[in-house]
Amino acid sequence: MKKRIAIDMDEVMADTLEALIDRYQNDFNIEIDRTDMEGWHLEDYVDPEHKQKILNYMMQRGFFENLPLIEGAQETIEKLHRDHEIFIVTAATQLPHSMEEKVKWLNKHFPYIGWRNMVMCGDKSIVIADYLIDDHAHNFDGFKGEGILFHSLHNAKETRYKRIYAWTEFEELLNSSLSHSIQT
Repeated sequence: MKKRIAIDMDEVMADTLEALIDRYQNDFNIEIDRTDMEGWHLEDYVDPEHKQKILNYMMQRGFFENLPLIEGAQETIEKLHRDHEIFIVTAATQLPHSMEEKVKWLNKHFPYIGWRNMVMCGDKSIVIADYLIDDHAHNFDGFKGEGILFHSLHNAKETRYKRIYAWTEFEELLNSSLSHSIQT
């Protein structure tokens, strides 16, 4: 049974946190211990006088276009795309320059996802899908399908939603759900 799957980009497909940490460590020569960051966004974890620097990284041209991939995202999403409707749903409107860069990034790493399946928005509750895979639980507010939380350090203490730690886990969850619905 074909499902409609909406997928966030940052911290789900693209490793935004790793890019931010790399820039921060290079600029300030400070080693970030990721195990201490559970429950924190990087900009709230660093010294308060460095917060704006972290936020400024995302405003720099080229930041979103050059993000590294989350492990397993390319392979799993390509497999899912063969049998399901895939929509990339990313909050890009608060940083308008990021829209163009995110489209370039998606075209480079996920060329089979056409422009009609790229949704740049602020409020994800407008999306109609069976699943929304996102790293921010607030994006599930008002969403009519099932929210699946993709693990990131900042959401480590969130307990209200199903959580996946890797892309293979979503593939297993979806296969389990599909075989369960066929049996009932």
